[in-house]
Amino acid sequence: MVFEAKVYKSGKFWISEAPVLDAMTQGTTKAEAIEMLKDWIRSALDQPVKVEIKESGNSLLVSAPTTPQLTSLVLKRLRERMGLMVREAAKLLGFKSHNAYAQYERGTIEPKLSQLERILEEMNGKTELKIRFG
Repeated sequence: MVFEAKVYKSGKFWISEAPVLDAMTQGTTKAEAIEMLKDWIRSALDQPVKVEIKESGNSLLVSAPTTPQLTSLVLKRLRERMGLMVREAAKLLGFKSHNAYAQYERGTIEPKLSQLERILEEMNGKTELKIRFG
């Protein structure tokens, strides 16, 4: 999974922002702001995961070789943004069991691409979300 983030200067600080994760960090340099975003993602995953961020101007492409964990974090953050509990999200998405959906958020099972697209579309609402797979 690869998703888009951005980095920009605001006053005397650099800001790195990953809208899909509702994450924002800052640093005194651009490189420090980007490193802080990597650290935020690693901390949120609560696992020693290598987070890669490729810079292209003020756009950032965020990826991790362990796709299930990054996918689980995105799903959890989207659900939290909607103010839903796991059981409520599962019901909204039409899962027969909230445990089936919870496995996606735990990263124990990775959803098929078609299932993930459906979940993201349903849970994302009107927020622009740019995610690539491959």
